[in-house]
Amino acid sequence: MKKILPWAAGIAVAVLFGVLLAWRMAGGPSGPASTDGPFALGGEGDPAGREVWLSAFQNDDKIGWSHRKLTREDGAWFLLEESFLRINAMGAVQPIRVKTTARLYPDLTLKSFDFSLGSNLVSFSASGRMEGRTLVLSTGGPDEGTETKIELPRPPYLGAGLMFASRVAEMDVGESRSFPLFDPATLGTSPATVEVVGEETITVMGEEHRAKKVKLTFMGNSQSAWIGEDGEVLREKAMLGLRMERADRQTALDMSGSGQSADLVDLASVPVDVTIPDPSSLALLKVRVDTPREFPGMDGGRQTFADRVLTVAKETLPDPAADPGKDVSQDPDLAPYLEAGPFIRSDHPQVIRAAQEIVSPQDPPVVRAKKIVSWAHTELEKRPVFSAPEALATLRTRMGDCNEHAVLVAALARAARVPARMEVGLTYMEGRFYYHAWDAFYLSGQWITGDAVFGQFPADVTHLRFASGAPKTQLEIMGLLGRVNLEILEFSQ
Repeated sequence: MKKILPWAAGIAVAVLFGVLLAWRMAGGPSGPASTDGPFALGGEGDPAGREVWLSAFQNDDKIGWSHRKLTREDGAWFLLEESFLRINAMGAVQPIRVKTTARLYPDLTLKSFDFSLGSNLVSFSASGRMEGRTLVLSTGGPDEGTETKIELPRPPYLGAGLMFASRVAEMDVGESRSFPLFDPATLGTSPATVEVVGEETITVMGEEHRAKKVKLTFMGNSQSAWIGEDGEVLREKAMLGLRMERADRQTALDMSGSGQSADLVDLASVPVDVTIPDPSSLALLKVRVDTPREFPGMDGGRQTFADRVLTVAKETLPDPAADPGKDVSQDPDLAPYLEAGPFIRSDHPQVIRAAQEIVSPQDPPVVRAKKIVSWAHTELEKRPVFSAPEALATLRTRMGDCNEHAVLVAALARAARVPARMEVGLTYMEGRFYYHAWDAFYLSGQWITGDAVFGQFPADVTHLRFASGAPKTQLEIMGLLGRVNLEILEFSQ
């Protein structure tokens, strides 16, 4: 295990979300059909009963498999998707199993779903159903789950059904279509674009196939898929050398020749030429940032971003005596940062009780935030956890990487009536910037950062924020993986 892990094992596995999203985006049987109305079930191009197996690779290393099947039930669609991956991240290899079952409307939009994501340490499950244009989400067990309702402009698709719904077999080169896509791992919805960019002859399982090359884009992250003349997915390529290829069942499930693949967190990290000897002592940092697109979340608060230069100034904590704490729950801009959510379960009795044990009612807000950051830093074991981060599960297991630290800290802070949000971006360690997640608290009229993994309050200036908000903001930085260049211009104490 790398020497950095014992004292900073919170280097983010935002990478994991990118990997899983890549596996689910370009999925499923494809074929000629129409999205303008109900599918002609049983008619020409009916994909019912189609089944696809794919082998998963990271460069040339076999790391898993994926299985997808679409069947008809009672005049609608039933989708099964399951995957197994061996992910190497932060010096640890863990097996990950992902399973989605879903009922889809005749036009292949989402009707209901059940999702599970588990490793050898923790597991996460979620379910949901469409009620009109309202997506009703549930996480947690049947006796303690939390329910969230999200209003959507139109019913979304699941990634595994997107290729069929997009009618790739009918699309011409240069043609593109957009669809609302729902990701069960992050419970986030955003537009996905499918574009046919060309035609190629590729070799899969020793046979040549004429295929359409399709570009799939979601939250700024792009990947490619090759669709055969029969409408079936033959190959998919995503970030960091990840790819899947069509296989028979036996070949896909065969993991006998698999070895340890490259560390995905290392592959996603961003090297810099300048060494920062003591990041925690810095008062100012200036970095030139080259990214494939701009992120509005980079500007504001302690950060300013102009002409591709990001300037980060360390915050000054407010005087506790001057900040007795006022009721901010009626402020519409702050109310979302006091509310519970599917991952930040601040209204659960166990989370509320834990917050009451950590802070005192008479504590000013800045003291409450400081105590919560310190408690999480001390009490949570620093180790990579390959699952969707959820506050209640983290409170129970007392372990996790930066994502688990950040969601639990946010939940405890909200339970203690301190507005809190997650922030995601990059942070510096030993000559490289790694993807990371931390928190910010609204104190005395400003957002103040805190990092429970490093035990910092405020966080040091090498924490470069790209996005903030709910855990689904992880999706916003997926398009950055392997596509960011940084140049340190200046730093001072």
